Amino acid sequence: MGVGEHARRGEGIAGHVLAAVTGACRNALLDGRPIRPGEPFAVPDQSVLDFGPCGPSGLRGYLAVRGGFAVPRVLGSRATFLLGGFGGGSGRALEPGDELPVGRDENCAAPAVLTPILPELAGSWTLRVIPGPHGAPDYFTGDALARLFAAEWQVDHRSDRTGIRLAGPAVEFARPDGGEAGLHPCNIHDSAYPVGGIMVSGDTPVIVGPDGPSLGGFVVPAAVIQADLWKLGQLRPGDRVRLQAVPPRTAAAARDHRRALLTDPRAAVASLLFPPPGRDRDQPAALAVAAPTATT
Repeated sequence: MGVGEHARRGEGIAGHVLAAVTGACRNALLDGRPIRPGEPFAVPDQSVLDFGPCGPSGLRGYLAVRGGFAVPRVLGSRATFLLGGFGGGSGRALEPGDELPVGRDENCAAPAVLTPILPELAGSWTLRVIPGPHGAPDYFTGDALARLFAAEWQVDHRSDRTGIRLAGPAVEFARPDGGEAGLHPCNIHDSAYPVGGIMVSGDTPVIVGPDGPSLGGFVVPAAVIQADLWKLGQLRPGDRVRLQAVPPRTAAAARDHRRALLTDPRAAVASLLFPPPGRDRDQPAALAVAAPTATT
């Protein structure tokens, strides 16, 4: 299964594929007809898929295509790393006239019955986090961490896939400076950053995104749990965020529950193998990107 991400209105001309749209894409049209988010649909050759605007809640929509996208793997992934300019076939965002070849689908299961799993998208979010690795009393006082988790934060407009900046009260530290690592108390010797790690740069918490740095010299008082990482892609500028500290066992249980939800046939789909209508398994398909239509 291949998944494309978009954060604005756009259109594509598609070949014979089986696809689905999800995320904040709730108003998509296929040849002018509404399609239900989270449910697979057959796309005839030369059809026009209009994703429509994302929102009003959530930020990014996703197009999933049976067979995946037949682009080379780079570092084990077919995703595009925009900041680095590589991956995804072209190393950049899609432009009008681009084509994405669709892979073969011999071993892809297509759902016969599907109950869409559409998480609620809202302007107010709770991100469950595991405290650490840099906590009290070396870097923060206990009261400072309590205020970090009690505060309501707002997503800054300078946020992207690299990191999500949170605007709110100043973060308080337990030490006057970073010692050998730097003058500011947020400074440490370079340490690894996990995706979802909340590093504090100066007085500003920044959640490390999927295209963010893998290490750096800022303290990390907490990290978003794996089950809540999907929320990072839907945070819009101005959204309100609270950080809820949970123990590792809660994070593990939430991870297992989410995996079961996505893989248990009783919770998601009853699957069988069949080709999309109108498509020969030996016939290659591709998605062509068209310019978005003007809207008023």
